[in-house]
Amino acid sequence: MPRILVKITDFLVYSNIYVAIPIVCLTLQTGAIFSLEAEPQFLTFIYCATLFSYCFHRTFPFSKKESRSLSERHIWVVNNKLSFTLVKILSFIGCIVSFFFLRNNVFCLLLPAGCLTFFYTVPFLKIGGNWTSLRNLPYLKLFLIALTVSYITVLLPWFYNNPGRELTNSAVLWVSVERFFFLLAITIPFDIRDIKYDKETGLKTIPLLFGAQKSICLSYLCLFLFISISVIHYFFLQEHLLLVLAMIASGVVTAICVSRATPDKSEYYFSLLIEGTMILQFLLVYLAFQWG
Repeated sequence: MPRILVKITDFLVYSNIYVAIPIVCLTLQTGAIFSLEAEPQFLTFIYCATLFSYCFHRTFPFSKKESRSLSERHIWVVNNKLSFTLVKILSFIGCIVSFFFLRNNVFCLLLPAGCLTFFYTVPFLKIGGNWTSLRNLPYLKLFLIALTVSYITVLLPWFYNNPGRELTNSAVLWVSVERFFFLLAITIPFDIRDIKYDKETGLKTIPLLFGAQKSICLSYLCLFLFISISVIHYFFLQEHLLLVLAMIASGVVTAICVSRATPDKSEYYFSLLIEGTMILQFLLVYLAFQWG
């Protein structure tokens, strides 16, 4: 790969500019499923808030890391502090500005996700004499990520577009559960990637408990549940065959990507390919609606 292309890719991946895009794609996917209005200011807020959250998470605990195994991402952040800081500042500004263009009901909707995101990184619990964050609680990290992103990409856009309505639409619950299992499946490989670092820092994770291969099997199980629930929802309840095929194709391709996830794979594999499965799913769903 040409050096200039490597530099551009490094910047897009390690600055988190790229990795915030899949979250917007899943939000758009929810909009397509429920025929929700795609407000530019709402999508801008989702993107900027996600980007800032990633940057905040990457830098807040960075000075406290004791691991000798700095990843490619952390090395890039150290060597490009100015660029990374600029992205963080601009994303924060974008988040604040777009917030004031949102509907009045958005603050209460953002509170659960905001609290989870903040306390995921910032220590607030005192355990054994030490302050800890949600991220460092044993075996909880994967579920918190899947739960938070499911809320942001399914429940948040639905409630935002249906102010004052109670959650009586069973389809929203179906999509929330589908999304949760899919996100859980693609989050597990990231803990496999971090096995060495987590072992050195004493963080208890599922791959450290069961090993990489059994963790991949757990990811397969999550994808199986995702596909099964999608088939029940879209085939038997909504009778949308193309949407069923889109979800099955997404699950199969994701399973192939997950099967090759090992601790020695490059950061590109996880941040571009594994995260890219969210973009793929959105594109498949979009095509299903276009052709259906």
